Order: sequence, then structure tokens, then C-alpha cells
Amino acid sequence: MDFLLKSFILDKRPFKEYDLIIDFFTKEFGRLEAKIISGQKINSKLSPHIEVGKFSLLKIVFKKEYKIIDAKEINNYFSPKSNSSLGIILKFTYFLREMIPFQEPDLNLFHFIENCFKNKVISYPEFLSILGYNPAFSVCSICQKPANFFFTKEQVFLCSDCRKKVENEVLLEIKNEQLE
Repeated sequence: MDFLLKSFILDKRPFKEYDLIIDFFTKEFGRLEAKIISGQKINSKLSPHIEVGKFSLLKIVFKKEYKIIDAKEINNYFSPKSNSSLGIILKFTYFLREMIPFQEPDLNLFHFIENCFKNKVISYPEFLSILGYNPAFSVCSICQKPANFFFTKEQVFLCSDCRKKVENEVLLEIKNEQLE
């Protein structure tokens, strides 16, 4: 069985000697991981079309596991022109990986991701609301002050003062980030 899926690439990592594992999000199946056979080889035809933080059209087959057999980058979306925008996009993909479960389709979330790149702004308040964490009425889980951070590991809101208590953790600041 094979599928042609518009996908947002969340991660790309080496697997075994020459293969790659691609973590991606689709509107039909939600978050999936699939293997690219020989994706690390210098002459790989697929690897250049699959970049973290970009949309690609992926042809997937399923036989015991998902495998990507064809890919084409979709170029009609935003492409970062600065290191700061690239950093924002990589941070966004990190939070998506942290918070999105596997194989849970979410059409609203997929359209949100598309709109972030069309409008060149990532709205973390909207992102959290789509996932069921409404930041509009959030208070710090420690001191009950208004919250402006989200601690993904514990899935709690924190204020500016209490965020210092979790120093070595990555926190999501509840704000909009503009892409350049």
C-alpha cells in the first residue's frame, strides 16, 4: 500500500550505516516516522528534497514499516533568509516533536503549520490552544502569577520568576515569532 502525502518535516536523523529516519507530520495520518534506504549516501536522490522545517511531497509505502520511496520539496512556502529565522524554525520543530503524539491526525494543527509559513509568523499562543492548553487564562503552576512560559516536559505554565527554577530545561515562551 502506498500514499502520496504533503508533509511537514520535523526531524531527519541517521539510522544504521546509510539509512535515514524522517519524522514528519501529515494531515491524513498525523505524525509518522519513515525510513529512507541509503538516504545518507552522497548520491541519494531523496535526501536533498527533505529538509527539517520545510514541506515536502512524500511517497510512502508500508510493508512492516513506513519507507519513503520518492520525495519532492514544495517550494511555495517560506524559506528562511537569516540565521535567526532558521533558529526560530528549528525551535518550532523541536516543540512540535515534543508535544505531538504519533499517528494522531489533526487537521487544525496541519493548517496552523501551513499558515505559520504563509504568514511568516509562528503564534505559540495559538499553537498551545490547538493542543488544548489555552494560554489566555493560564497562571503559573507554582505561584499562580500570570504565565508567559510553557514547560513541555511537565506540561505546565510558568511565570518569568518561576521559570528560573527549571534553568537547564527548554521552555516555550508564549509569544508570536516573526520569520524574516
